[in-house]
Amino acid sequence: MTGTETSPFDVLPERKGSVGTVLVQTVSDGDRRQLKNWLEEQADYEVAPADIHCGESDCCIMDWQTLLDNQETLRERKHESQIPLPVVLLVPDQRAEAIFRALQTEYQELEPLVDELLGMPLSQFELRQRLDSVLRARTQAAQLHAKHEQLYTILDQHPGHGVMITDTAGTIKYVNQGFEHHSGYTAEEVLGENPRILNSGVHDESFFEELWETVLSGDIWTGELTNERKDGTRYIVDQAIAPLTGPNGDVQRLVAISHEITDLRELADKLEEQRTQLDLLNRVLRHDIRNDMHVVLAWTEFVEPHVDNEGEAMLEKVMTAGEHVVELTDVAKTIVEGIFGDSEPSLEPVEVEPLLRHVIETRRETFEHATISVDGDLPDAFVNANEMLSAVFRNLINNAIQHNDSDEPTVSLKAEERDGSVRIQIADNGPGIPSERREDLFDSDVKGLDSEGTGMGLYLVDKLTEMYDGSVRIEANEPRGSVFIVAFPTIERNAGDQ
Repeated sequence: MTGTETSPFDVLPERKGSVGTVLVQTVSDGDRRQLKNWLEEQADYEVAPADIHCGESDCCIMDWQTLLDNQETLRERKHESQIPLPVVLLVPDQRAEAIFRALQTEYQELEPLVDELLGMPLSQFELRQRLDSVLRARTQAAQLHAKHEQLYTILDQHPGHGVMITDTAGTIKYVNQGFEHHSGYTAEEVLGENPRILNSGVHDESFFEELWETVLSGDIWTGELTNERKDGTRYIVDQAIAPLTGPNGDVQRLVAISHEITDLRELADKLEEQRTQLDLLNRVLRHDIRNDMHVVLAWTEFVEPHVDNEGEAMLEKVMTAGEHVVELTDVAKTIVEGIFGDSEPSLEPVEVEPLLRHVIETRRETFEHATISVDGDLPDAFVNANEMLSAVFRNLINNAIQHNDSDEPTVSLKAEERDGSVRIQIADNGPGIPSERREDLFDSDVKGLDSEGTGMGLYLVDKLTEMYDGSVRIEANEPRGSVFIVAFPTIERNAGDQ
């Protein structure tokens, strides 16, 4: 923590939502007192009593020793509860990378228990960002769990469809009246049994092996099944088997829907979409924000030994990077509410020229080792968008530099307005993108989190351009590199006035 020293992070942004109960468990009395003192000063957090169970709070802050001491309790909570208990692990800043590697190697059994690593000493701003991140994810998980609970109620209200729910071992947990009507079995006769009681012998073992492999991997299986009723007669159903996942993405239940499945499939698809949204939000909040915070911390290291004008200039860079962190939370909000939401996004005329210049200026500050230039004049055009339009160009420039293998990364931006649209080209001197990869490069799962960047930047670019009725494509640059071309229809300056 920063103690009583005045910090540029002392004035923190408000976190929207309910109060989060935080349990602080550290070996160091000093760390524990300091964390509790700060939390007690914040209206958004409530310090949990020291004697309560770690599973009775909304979030736990632990050090390495208390994590070891409580690992069984945390593991039990993870297994039994549908709603996760976020754990923030305090580590010495100089040992953060070593501990991160240890969690992935010799302490792999502990890695699923830890949601965030937080280096010490730390700023109040960083602590709040991490707490808000995990508490927000927990709230989303609770909402998803409530949707799963609603599913059982809805199924009971639709007895005309044959429905069976099992756990991942195949034990039947629920059947509805539609299932009873199709199979001839009552619910009392099948609960606790395995679906093999319906096996007619028509399908071989490999058929069922493929079915189980599909659903346990998190995918939906659809196909035709010939089952056997209680009286020995056979019946054929069109069936869809969908996995229901927990907050951590692990498959917890399997829902088999037979015969008329239109309405229930729509519900299952909606639940799966919500799970994807939570996963996307979690990846942006936990990874992209962490990357920008590394920039903040890196600049802070340079600021610490300075107390003169030079130090003040570097402090401004710290604040700039901090603002970028806040921007990323807006990205997450836009993805969930704007892209996946039921309501139409709120759009208005946005002037392209000043927006581009601001993005270029901030990218130059962030990537001092790269050359970012503008070819020609930027057009004085307006497009129908919102404040997240800057994220399109920011992510494209980030991508051009972060994945550039040149000794001096170079990015050139050119824009022109013609035929009722504005076209912006962002060219780089990187390794280029093979033609066979260009079509799927904007998918959300093209890159893994272990690579440099999340792969979510280009996915966001694609979704935002689509939201603004624009387009984005990739071409080869000459003699080397790639060119991303973004186009938007232009509008009049006063198009949004009524």
